[in-house]
Amino acid sequence: MNRLVSALEAGRFHFITFENKGLMRYLNLVVAMLLLFSLELSAGISEAGTSGPTSIPDFTRIVEARASLKNAFVGLNKISFDYKVALPDDRAAVLAPIKALFAGMLAADTTGLSDLFHPTAQLMTVMTDEQGQSKLRQTAIPAFIQSLSRAQPNQLREELCYFEVRIDNDLATVWTPYVFHFQDKISHCGTNAFQLARTGEENSWQIIRITDNRSPEPCPDYSDESPEESLDAFATAWHRAAAITDAEQFFGSMADGAIYIGTDAGEHWTKKEFYTFAKPYFDKGKAWDFTARERHLFVNPDENIAYWDELLNTWMGPCRGTGIVKRQTDGSWKLLHYTLSVTVPNDQIKAFLKLGE
Repeated sequence: MNRLVSALEAGRFHFITFENKGLMRYLNLVVAMLLLFSLELSAGISEAGTSGPTSIPDFTRIVEARASLKNAFVGLNKISFDYKVALPDDRAAVLAPIKALFAGMLAADTTGLSDLFHPTAQLMTVMTDEQGQSKLRQTAIPAFIQSLSRAQPNQLREELCYFEVRIDNDLATVWTPYVFHFQDKISHCGTNAFQLARTGEENSWQIIRITDNRSPEPCPDYSDESPEESLDAFATAWHRAAAITDAEQFFGSMADGAIYIGTDAGEHWTKKEFYTFAKPYFDKGKAWDFTARERHLFVNPDENIAYWDELLNTWMGPCRGTGIVKRQTDGSWKLLHYTLSVTVPNDQIKAFLKLGE
């Protein structure tokens, strides 16, 4: 008991361990407080002259240790839940200054834009010169905001594909491909890489750095359709490509490291292996025609990873399929993994099992 109190007095306690360090510290303090409360009750009983363990440490030491822990607990209670994974509220708070920046740019309204940036914030651009060499250009934040004030409303529009958000404690990064329009004409495109810190008033997020680049490739046409709509269109078009034996579109829709799992136990194919198996059928104009009669779509909050499951009409009868895709910088999807399986009605499962005997 004396060792326990000494450890609690010194703040050396570790009862619960997991990845979320802030919440772990918080819960360990709760456990420590409960232990001290138990010790205090026991010590109080002994001091009162009733029966109790003779090894209970000095009552005063317990009270002082409890007071010390209480102060730590109260202080941590104010900040501990800032240390967590990117829950929806965190994500919205991180994106708020970024969305406010682009809203002000579109409206040509610079009111309050400087408050979105930390005083030491930087704006960097990675560019390629006429000789093909990469150059880094820095623009002062006040100069950047002043340039926006000279624009007309709706003159500067930055179209964003998606937001890929990462949060660790008081640091966040946001990766977002973009197409920049000037007077409704495409000027250039590339990717924005934002860094933010929770340093503002009332513990708000501020931009500490923006680094963007200029893509040498033709700018993508980001449509207004939702991620779910584009995902559904992708899945339909992929199956359609097999039906019309368009090998270029079918296999071009798959990432280089994609995996296709067929209905046979031995059909665990890389893209190259699947291509080798299927190409002769495509060449003969006799591939397969799968159409979805039911499909469920799921997109992650960053809108860059998605999957779907579907019930298909096939020549084998009803089949189940599941696909996983990743968003590309140009906004398109690439298939990472697809699994196809034959369905077996429950009332026919015994007969099905006999087939394997």
